[in-house]
Amino acid sequence: MSYVQIVNGLQTSYTLHDTLHDKYEADPDAPVFTRLVQVRILVTANQAARDAVIRATNRQTSVPVASLRATDDIQRQIESYFFDRGWFYDRRKNYYRNQGKPLDRIISIPFLAQTVMAMALGRPDYARARPSSLLKSDSDYKRVFSSTTPLPVYLWLAMVQRRVDAFLQSPATPVSGSEFTDLHFYLAMLAATDLVGRPFSRPVHLQNAAREEVFPTQSRLAELWTQLREEFRRYQELHGVGPDQTAKNNEFVQHLLESFGRPRTYRK
Repeated sequence: MSYVQIVNGLQTSYTLHDTLHDKYEADPDAPVFTRLVQVRILVTANQAARDAVIRATNRQTSVPVASLRATDDIQRQIESYFFDRGWFYDRRKNYYRNQGKPLDRIISIPFLAQTVMAMALGRPDYARARPSSLLKSDSDYKRVFSSTTPLPVYLWLAMVQRRVDAFLQSPATPVSGSEFTDLHFYLAMLAATDLVGRPFSRPVHLQNAAREEVFPTQSRLAELWTQLREEFRRYQELHGVGPDQTAKNNEFVQHLLESFGRPRTYRK
């Protein structure tokens, strides 16, 4: 199957459409519709060549790294799977927002990447410290978006993270903006670990939870949050470091799991 993607001139295309749409309905034979716009069409099945074209033809603006990954097969599969279940995977930024889809059901590529790293791979510190690396680095990208990860797991992860974020942003949970930024992926990891019953570092371990649609309860999230905040504070006092450094430190992940009585053994 062939796909067409506008890599330079998308804004111009929208402007022309919006300007001329009503004119065409009123007078399709108007002189303006005899004018031509020059375009350049490049045909390639080579992903590296495609990415090079995108970068080279968009020098006036920075190209988000997510845009360079958006046409990968795995990204299309995730979008299709989400869509069939009433969720919207935003491979193209603001595509579903512009269609008026519910914002709480729109999932971006960077958001899903961080969620997979935090919960499925057990590295909330990495998701917090190096979010852009998850898409820029080929090795990180292949770990996060793997063909061996069942599609239901991707949707389950997005749904859990949304529930965690909604819990932390509710009036009943007094959380500062910095606390949310530092710890929402940690709470998601703890929730996933709690449901599975042990620490893990492979997405396949979430298959049962995804298949059975098991989610953390609000009361359990409240319990986990209370202990997470306490351990976050205690770690800083023990090591004399600040919240930002703590949240980006893998040693805090180990400290946290041990405090919950679930030290990681790294067995697969």
